[in-house]
Amino acid sequence: MCASMFLRLIGVYEVTRMWVTDSVDVPDEILAAAKKGKLVIFVGAGASYDPPSNLPLFTGLAEKLANEQNVPGPTKEEERSLDQFLSRLPDTVNAHVRTVGIIKNSGGHCNSTHEAIVHLALASGHPRIVTTNYDLMLEDAYETLRGEKPKVYDNRALPRAGFFEGIVHLHGSILQPPTEIVLDAKDFGSAYLMDGYATKFLVSMFREYTVLFVGYSLSDPIMRYLMAAPDPEAQPKYMFVPSDFESDQIKDLVDRQIHSIRYLLQVSAPKHAELPRSLQAMADILQDDYSSHKEKMLELVRQGLPVKFKQASEVRHAIATEDGAKAVVKVLSSLPLEEQTQWVRWLLGEQLLGSLINKDEPSTPAERYMANWLTKLFCQRENQDLFIDILIGHHHIGNWIVRPCCQEIYRRLSAGDEWAVRTYAIMYGVRNKMAHRLPRPQSLSFEGVLKAGLPAPLMLNLMSLSLEFRLDPSRERCVFSLTEPSVDIQRDEHDEIESIPEDSILLSPRAVEFADMYLRQASSLYVSVGISNLNYFIRSAIEPHKRNAGYDYYDERLFHVCVNILRDYATRHPEEQDYLIGEWWNSGLILFCRLAIYLVGITDWSASAKIHWLTERRVLSEPQFGHEVHRALAAALSQSLKDDRDYLLGYLQMMVNDGEDHIAGTSAVFQLVDWCLRHLPQSIRWQEGEEFRRSLSQKYGYASTVDSDLVVPDVEASIYSPYSDELRQLILNRPQDFIALLKNPDNLTDYLPSSPYSKLTWQITDTVSRHKDVGIRIWTLITENVSQEDQVRPLLSAVIDGWALGAYRPDEDKAVAEFICTQLREAKQTRLSIPPRAASSYLHMISNYLKDLDEKERIQLDHLAQKLWCEKIEDQSYAIDGYAREGLYVETGSKLPGQIAWYWIRRIIDKDGVTVGFTAIEKERLLQLINVTGCPSVLTHAVFLFNASALERIDSRFTYAMLKVVLSTDSLEAIWSALLYKMPPTRKLVKRELFASFIDLCDEFEYLSRDLQRRALHFAAIMLNDYNLSRARRSRLLRGSIVDASHPDRVVNFMEAIAEGFLSVTDRRRLQIWRKWLHGFLEDRAQQIGGTRDEKERRWLATIVPRLGNDIREGITVLGELPEFDGDERKVLELLFSDTICFDSMDEQSKAVLADYYCRLLEKMPDWKRLEGLDAFLSRAQRHLSEEQFAKIKDVVRRKDLE
Repeated sequence: MCASMFLRLIGVYEVTRMWVTDSVDVPDEILAAAKKGKLVIFVGAGASYDPPSNLPLFTGLAEKLANEQNVPGPTKEEERSLDQFLSRLPDTVNAHVRTVGIIKNSGGHCNSTHEAIVHLALASGHPRIVTTNYDLMLEDAYETLRGEKPKVYDNRALPRAGFFEGIVHLHGSILQPPTEIVLDAKDFGSAYLMDGYATKFLVSMFREYTVLFVGYSLSDPIMRYLMAAPDPEAQPKYMFVPSDFESDQIKDLVDRQIHSIRYLLQVSAPKHAELPRSLQAMADILQDDYSSHKEKMLELVRQGLPVKFKQASEVRHAIATEDGAKAVVKVLSSLPLEEQTQWVRWLLGEQLLGSLINKDEPSTPAERYMANWLTKLFCQRENQDLFIDILIGHHHIGNWIVRPCCQEIYRRLSAGDEWAVRTYAIMYGVRNKMAHRLPRPQSLSFEGVLKAGLPAPLMLNLMSLSLEFRLDPSRERCVFSLTEPSVDIQRDEHDEIESIPEDSILLSPRAVEFADMYLRQASSLYVSVGISNLNYFIRSAIEPHKRNAGYDYYDERLFHVCVNILRDYATRHPEEQDYLIGEWWNSGLILFCRLAIYLVGITDWSASAKIHWLTERRVLSEPQFGHEVHRALAAALSQSLKDDRDYLLGYLQMMVNDGEDHIAGTSAVFQLVDWCLRHLPQSIRWQEGEEFRRSLSQKYGYASTVDSDLVVPDVEASIYSPYSDELRQLILNRPQDFIALLKNPDNLTDYLPSSPYSKLTWQITDTVSRHKDVGIRIWTLITENVSQEDQVRPLLSAVIDGWALGAYRPDEDKAVAEFICTQLREAKQTRLSIPPRAASSYLHMISNYLKDLDEKERIQLDHLAQKLWCEKIEDQSYAIDGYAREGLYVETGSKLPGQIAWYWIRRIIDKDGVTVGFTAIEKERLLQLINVTGCPSVLTHAVFLFNASALERIDSRFTYAMLKVVLSTDSLEAIWSALLYKMPPTRKLVKRELFASFIDLCDEFEYLSRDLQRRALHFAAIMLNDYNLSRARRSRLLRGSIVDASHPDRVVNFMEAIAEGFLSVTDRRRLQIWRKWLHGFLEDRAQQIGGTRDEKERRWLATIVPRLGNDIREGITVLGELPEFDGDERKVLELLFSDTICFDSMDEQSKAVLADYYCRLLEKMPDWKRLEGLDAFLSRAQRHLSEEQFAKIKDVVRRKDLE
């Protein structure tokens, strides 16, 4: 993210501006306030300075009055308080008289600034002008422009600030007696302190209106005082200032929360000509109509795409108004399609369409005009690149775009247009951005998918649409449909997948290329995350076989289809088989090696060639190749000569005698020989093989196993290995001897009989986790005595893992932290000398106890964290195999980025003292976590989101800015999986930044995991109950997201969340929730608003009713007829008979209603059914209900034998 974008997010550029001239831009808020009639123009002496007015500024007036009384003029210091200076004149009365006389006798009249001020005020529709000037030139300008006199107020009778139109002379005018004008300190004291009439007026005015200062200075001391203590309820204030305004003056304005608007001073007189020109331009903008907008747009079109700021501002202003948008659309739609496209790209580049594109629906007439025009453009074939840019470049796409474009794309797909396939693929790939659900097309040609030339990730998206199951009732078996009736892959009663028809498009070169790419990527991912044999569990046999896994998930379906494609392509192209065998075997990927072995078995090679190929590659005892080896060997033996069988027998006997794992090797050989003998054709008798099998069976007790070729190899259940007490004692008490033992690993067999070196590292980890100080000694001895790098790094990792896994012990961990940091300081290499993964694990552990460390130790750990980040994250040097943000997988086996993120965020949250705001270094580290791209962002963003509420309490503004970045880059599911993992986000976070995102998440509900669906609905209940949502937001959440007629399970799960939430709140809180929103919501559901209520929903509602206290009658009314029960609704029954029923808060009438309610509920229960919690409920009911009421309930229980 660029710096300017982030500054804009944190508010530095939060005010959008309109260029009214080529050099002056004004905030949009001023024009918006003027359109609403909420603008006051505050006019100072500077407005009457330029000719032909020619009146002095307040400083000049003071100097002239002083000269007339033979007193030196004000000094620089005195200019800061001119009212005090004037009060010290010998004759203050004469000063008042002379002030009025100077203005009356000036001979000037209104100038262009006065006329522009009045023009702007009139253009707003509600002219409101306040001035501290004594002259009447604004009145003259008003009368000249309007042809009538304005309403005028003076300081003797100020209007109510919220109800005035006209001109207010705040300090009086020349029409008043001279002594009544506000001139010196005594006058100001009366106006602002003693009587306070000016103060009251200004405070009310600042709260009611946006204020624009023109020709005004802050030299008035009382005015400066008012501004120096900003009113939090005041509206924005703006001031036109000349370009020679000093930086300290600008700062003075900023301190008083006044936004400055600069205009350029002219070289020649009048120097302030740009000021009236800007005011006049603002008035013209307010008076723009359809004709003026159209005229401006025609001129812009003639000039070409806008290049000046003012031109861009004119367009932005136009498309924000109904007349303007209508004119823009009218002019642009008359252009050739290519030029229209250029204008749309220009509008996108100027960020003039972003808010419209993100909206679900246009909300104003102007937006509707623009939306209709844009939709027509996006549906054009020639504009698909433009539409695709829209899809990719925006984090949310509104319904108004998606709906019509979907319809057009579907129509084009049905017509077989290949260009539509590409567009739909991208639409489907970014469907999480769309408010409109993207339905699946009824006809999507797989051939079209293959011909569209899509990148692999997009092609995979469409695969999930084209390769789907459907049930064919006529055959009562599952049909694997490719949406082309002539291309079906069927499964028989054994769940076997038949071969692909020879003329199928699945065997086209494009399909084969895709299948090869997909399987390589999938296999690489399995290897990268340490589950390389997963393909064996899913696909036990390369050929069709009943033991192959079912099609429970899309990934498995696609996996199987791709294997079938490669297998059948190779089968039907014998001329390519030799090449494919070499290519697949040399890939080193288990699945492709299995394909190669399978292909060896079906080639036309001789038996000798097949047997030698298998033995040379030492695959006969490898369990992951077992089935394919068995089949290939059986195929070779079926056409073998005696010499071939003798060679094979000799090889197998050698395996038995020389195997590293004698017992396991002998067993594998027995099963291989046994399987081959059982699958040999009857025409071949392998007597030597039978004798060999018999000898192994007699010696070891082996017996034949059904499907021995398909036995899945055992997987170690735990990564922890058995430990040796002797070796632990050696590490603890004689570490030097232990190091000596490392130099000769063969001697380790005395301590660890099997797999010695792999188990050694866990022995070290276990020992160090219990005795952390021993780890320091072991570390030192390893680095000093073990020279081989491939031994050093795993051993050091084992030491640090022990430090990380062990319980926190303050004294030992402080020593460890100091030791690690010392290793960093003393490292001569530029790279880390300690294993990064292990170091990050230790950082993650120690971050839980930062408060126990002193500042020096924390700084040392900061150094370690940053060094890890710079060397292993920023240069992407840690393992990210199998990850591609735009591809299939968004997972990684590395935890290092997340562990560093946890360290830094805990470092910030757990710092000493109560602080407000992040420090500069903390901001830098947080930005580091947010701005990282690629694989690490998946982990760092999740850690940030999980802790967003805690960070927001420290620095809300900066946290909001970072949150906006994450919301704009990450998927909704990733964002909310982190936000809802444990504690939900705070009310402030939701109201400020997250509500719209949560609505988007609900709109994608059916695409979410079941766990996230459940958490989202629980969070929706929390928001409705506790977050004080506005009526509009509450309605949007309930009727737009929770209640959806097309997804009835959603409201059922929501009712479950509400019912369970009622358990943890007080009786009073339940009634608040009920009366605030739940009653109204359930009344709507009773009227079938949002779909029909089903029994499941009504059962959950039945559990809420008895918890409503004296409102139980309303609850029963909303519930209506009681739901049916079969007695197996465990959670519902637990709630019905739990101990949270509020007997104590009920009056006698409500208790009677409750007793009747439970009588009817129990009548609905099946007879002879033992109800969990019923005994405890009866015990509480007996204590709180009357004898008669309890007797009714007890009678039902006995009659139905429910106890």
